[in-house]
Amino acid sequence: MESSDVQNNIEEQWASVRDILYSTALEHLGPAKRKHQDWFDDNNEVIQSLLSEKHRLLKEYQNDRSSTSKKAAFNDIRRTVQTELRIMQDLWLSKKADEIQTFADSNNVRGFFEALNTVNGPRSSGSSPVLNADGTKLLTDRKQILERWAEHFNSVLNRP
Repeated sequence: MESSDVQNNIEEQWASVRDILYSTALEHLGPAKRKHQDWFDDNNEVIQSLLSEKHRLLKEYQNDRSSTSKKAAFNDIRRTVQTELRIMQDLWLSKKADEIQTFADSNNVRGFFEALNTVNGPRSSGSSPVLNADGTKLLTDRKQILERWAEHFNSVLNRP
């Protein structure tokens, strides 16, 4: 066997193991649950029905562009979907604001910050790793990253 055949075989085996582990974990544990909530999570079924109706009317209009009634129906549903989505978003944000205000009024600091974090989502980890100047090495040390940024801006800003 050639080394490339061995390498391909190993990669296929790892891919197979990965796929089996992923499907088994998904089957037994379910999809990953997020702490971050969005307004559309609570209204997913309604949104999906509105969007499917909009897509159906869009396809009808695209199949017969000369029909003014199909164009009007599509424009009406598009306007309705936009209005309904704005209303849902405003209601969700209003409920979350009331919930956060209730936590603040009752001096429940833990509930207050948990509610803020669910609305705002996960925080970024800080700095991202950067490649060195020739692009061969990944820099993870904060000092090296800062030096690389300084080097980059010196080269960009000090051009002849």
